[in-house]
Amino acid sequence: MVELRNQSDIITALKQGSVIAIPTETVYGLAIIYNNDDALEKLLQIKGRDYDDTKVFTLIPENTAQISDFATIPQQAQPYIKQFPAPLTIILPKNPNFHHPYYDHFPLIGIRLPDHPLFTNLPFPIMLTSANRRGQPPLNTAEQIQTQLPELDAIFIGDSGHQPPSTVISFADPDHPTVLRQGNFNPSSLRGL
Repeated sequence: MVELRNQSDIITALKQGSVIAIPTETVYGLAIIYNNDDALEKLLQIKGRDYDDTKVFTLIPENTAQISDFATIPQQAQPYIKQFPAPLTIILPKNPNFHHPYYDHFPLIGIRLPDHPLFTNLPFPIMLTSANRRGQPPLNTAEQIQTQLPELDAIFIGDSGHQPPSTVISFADPDHPTVLRQGNFNPSSLRGL
């Protein structure tokens, strides 16, 4: 497992199709570039998931303006998008014009922009999921990951925020957004919601 030292190393590893562990403001995540089929297959194998899973890997766009390339944004979700970057994942209907060998299996897509400097100004979208095997708790330290996920290609040695995983809010029914997982982001803190 290669140790990555800076964002440039991360970008290079992702471009090469590596599955990497990277800290976020919450827990460590496993990341791949969004358009590499081999990296996707390896990530699915590590996580113990398949294309019929009920959970969907999160997509990290380059910026908020790019979200509409991947998802349909109902008006009710706009105040939440304005909170990015934040420890928040928003589940949105997939843009019917966005085609992808993984996301085409799902009607919804999770969008997140982590509030961590390693995710600032990435030059391409990435897919991200918590660093753990299916059914296991998320991992918070590089030492845990190196021990429990030795098949990863690379890891950024650094501190995650050691916070609960991101708050997840679904807009599958835009008129009735649902909190699927409560993290440190409190949706009721937004005025009028």
